Amino acid sequence: MKIKPKAKKILKKKVAKNKVVKSKVVKIKKEITGKTNIQDAFAMNPKVGEILFQSGIGCFGCAFAPVETIEEGMKAHGLTKKEIDKLLKEMNR
Repeated sequence: MKIKPKAKKILKKKVAKNKVVKSKVVKIKKEITGKTNIQDAFAMNPKVGEILFQSGIGCFGCAFAPVETIEEGMKAHGLTKKEIDKLLKEMNR
């Protein structure tokens, strides 16, 4: 069975439309900010607990960790905005 030239063009167009395009998986690294929940920060970077502990903040076992943000926790421990920014920068390395 022969395919007419016009039918070949249509067939080629349909095949081209249905081509599978290889996609590249890109990992997006979320940044830890002052508004990041403490528990989420631990999940994003395992070193967060160590960084906080070295600063005298023991958030890991704290009852507020699931509901409090990094910034709220640090302010509750008396850290200044400058100190908070420094620790956030360290958490995102």
